[in-house]
Amino acid sequence: MLFIYTYVTVVLKSSTSKSRVFKLLIMESRNCRKCEICGERKLPKSGVFLAKFPLDPDRCRLWVKATGNKDLVNVPIEKLHQLKYACGAHFVNEYFNAKGNRLVDTAVPTECLAKPPLSDDLLAEFPLHVKSYYDKKSAKKRTSE
Repeated sequence: MLFIYTYVTVVLKSSTSKSRVFKLLIMESRNCRKCEICGERKLPKSGVFLAKFPLDPDRCRLWVKATGNKDLVNVPIEKLHQLKYACGAHFVNEYFNAKGNRLVDTAVPTECLAKPPLSDDLLAEFPLHVKSYYDKKSAKKRTSE
């Protein structure tokens, strides 16, 4: 596992003595995944449920809306699916399967939202690049016929 080491400089000021400078070494895992809603970082095998953003354009729009993050509006759906996650704390229990390890197809994050949802005006140009989702859908139809 690769780790990223970052030095953080902390200055402590006291009224009776000189300022003291400390350098703290922070270690982060490169494999750490961040929930786009609450910002919490979690390791993949930490036991915390992390869901990838969906490829379905309508559901993905609702997920981006729930994050309250304007920067995600201009990210292609494929990149959202590859790189962005939401943790299980943002889904009601009914959205999980019987084992609790997968989300149902209609799941949308609605719980413990850190920011207000994005407006529909901001999402007017969303989605971008949904070719792969529609290619998979049409391939499934062709194989079932």
